[in-house]
Amino acid sequence: MKIDPKDVTFFVSGTGNTLADVTYTVDPDIDAQLAYGEHVDADYTPGNALGDNRYGVVAHINGTPIVTGDVAGNYRYNYGGLITLSPTVPTKPDIDPHNPSNLDGSGSWTSNMGNHGVPGVERVAGLASAELPFFKVEAGQVSHYGTYDVAADPDRVRLEPTGKRLPEPNQPKTQYREYTKALTTTDGTGMFRMIYDGSVFRITPTDDAALALVRMGHAKNNVELSAEALHAGFSEMGILLEDLDGVYVHFENLH
Repeated sequence: MKIDPKDVTFFVSGTGNTLADVTYTVDPDIDAQLAYGEHVDADYTPGNALGDNRYGVVAHINGTPIVTGDVAGNYRYNYGGLITLSPTVPTKPDIDPHNPSNLDGSGSWTSNMGNHGVPGVERVAGLASAELPFFKVEAGQVSHYGTYDVAADPDRVRLEPTGKRLPEPNQPKTQYREYTKALTTTDGTGMFRMIYDGSVFRITPTDDAALALVRMGHAKNNVELSAEALHAGFSEMGILLEDLDGVYVHFENLH
């Protein structure tokens, strides 16, 4: 006998200063609409940009991302969502233009203004670049992918090998930011968790599809995946390139 799924309808509202600190409110409650006191673990991540600091919402039911109308178990989930951001204007750090050595980090920061700007601070038309070491982490062992020139603008991140070999960063952990998002490369799409501790940026697969992408991308040092993840870090987590000391790509599936 075929049992038609029960409809569960809700709306998700999100507010915050950046996509990394969004607080979500759900109305009406999902569990209250389920039968026999059932419970689901619901989580939410930002969706497509809608303009004017507004974004859609992607709902995750028991760890699986769904679109409205999807059926999971005995229920059909119908939902909408809107994130509205109220960005704060960042303050410019105090830098001595005659002594830029007080900049933190192992990455050698450069400005595309040549000799006309203060190294490590100035940008032109939103473009910034730095040399950063990239690493692979598997079974607790760290190996060197190489040092890349990272060029970031509002639309994308580009990585170019430098031939250098910067060491592993050894800077203190000053904060913790975590963000889960579907990342797409030419090999496919997977869910990844990106973690920033104030010094290094870690890219970790959270499902089998993401783990497969990491393994397929290894032949090319996972450059494409790292560029996609860094773009999300800069544009959605509020990370600044000058505050990065290194990037680590993990080969363990984080469940």
